Amino acid sequence: MLDEQIRQSRQASSLGRKKALLIAGLIVVLLLLALFLIRGLQSPPVPETVAQQNVDPQVQEQARQAFKQALLVFEQDIDPVLQQPQLINWQKAQVASLQADKQQALADFAAGDSVSALSRLAKISDAALALQQQWHAAYQQKLTEAQLAFAEGRIRQSQLLLNQGGHIQSHGAQAEALQQRLDVFAQVEQLLKDAQIAEAENDLGKQVALLEQAKSLDPARHELDKLLSDVKTRWRDLQFSNLIEQGFDLLRQNDLQGATTKLEQARKLDSQRPETKVLATQIQATSQSQGLTQLLEQIQAATVADNWQQVAVLTSAGLKRFPNHQQLLQNHQLAGQINKASSRLKQFMADPQRLQDSGIADAARQTLVEYQTLGQYSFNLTMQMQSLEQALTDNSQAVSLNLQSDGKTQIQVVGVGQVGQVSERTLQLPPGDYVLLGSREGYRDKRLPVHLQPGGQAVTLILVCDERI
Repeated sequence: MLDEQIRQSRQASSLGRKKALLIAGLIVVLLLLALFLIRGLQSPPVPETVAQQNVDPQVQEQARQAFKQALLVFEQDIDPVLQQPQLINWQKAQVASLQADKQQALADFAAGDSVSALSRLAKISDAALALQQQWHAAYQQKLTEAQLAFAEGRIRQSQLLLNQGGHIQSHGAQAEALQQRLDVFAQVEQLLKDAQIAEAENDLGKQVALLEQAKSLDPARHELDKLLSDVKTRWRDLQFSNLIEQGFDLLRQNDLQGATTKLEQARKLDSQRPETKVLATQIQATSQSQGLTQLLEQIQAATVADNWQQVAVLTSAGLKRFPNHQQLLQNHQLAGQINKASSRLKQFMADPQRLQDSGIADAARQTLVEYQTLGQYSFNLTMQMQSLEQALTDNSQAVSLNLQSDGKTQIQVVGVGQVGQVSERTLQLPPGDYVLLGSREGYRDKRLPVHLQPGGQAVTLILVCDERI
């Protein structure tokens, strides 16, 4: 409505300004004519025909120029209005009368009566402007009545009034908008009926879809805005509740992934409701519980595999998440003890000959006593302890060293003692490395190294100094 009013106002304003110019010209001419008449009153009376013939030429010229200007304005702005087919059909007789008056004005002008022609043309312009305003008003009245009828549900009457308005004047944007609403009215009404059925069936999703479709067909149905908003809210609440319920069901089935998916979908609808926080807490607790169960299973598998290094790593990681879990604490402590014992035993076995030292041997025996109870948890540790025990035993048993000589060579075991001049003798010595020294006057000394293997076979050596000096 506003755009049509603006257009009509601008058109009327343009015609009004040009009409004002025409009237202003007429006033000038009339003033000059009045001045001429006053002069005439001061002179003796003359016949009317003589008075018309004696009109001041200046007045006639002013009227003539004003008429030419007024005619130009008339032909540019008023003639196009009077020539519109819809205006002619609406007021055919009145338009014809105005056209006839125009022809009479032209005739007066041609006869030299410019004052009369100018006056007549001004009246025609005024009447044309008034007729145009009446034309627009008549159309606007039909449009307004059609809109009112539509608002009151009188659809057929609205269409009839709109059609009548279209016969008066071409439709503008408002009329076209109303026509669009009329065209989809039946379809919109059916959608609304279907939406009511969906509501009765408690199918909120379908109801929302139908209302949105109706609103898209007729956006001017503002009465649907609140209803659609309310239904959407109820539908969103229902979706939210269903998602939360499904999430808890999946959680009870230990389907963490499915429960998490439902939680994220619910958060998209409303992340602030407390139900999401409750479900999230339960998912986290279940996740931790499942994680603990899986961790304990891994620890058990590592224990069975006698991999106590892995047990230590797993329990250390688990205690960061479950610092007060007793089973984790116990397994972590046991793994630490077994790994420490294994490392200590490996140190002794790295160089078994060191066990020949009584101090080191005593420390090894003490270590075996200290870690004896741990062997029941680790087969590998038991085997390590048995190996150390055997090494201690082997290093504590003497090995036979059979010496053979010529009875003339003086033999000694360096660092141990003299053997003497013997032809054959058997010595019992602890495992280890020894050096036999043979000497004889007039002969070069001879040194002979020997290694006695722990737990090894008896060793036979021949030592004779037979190289003269």
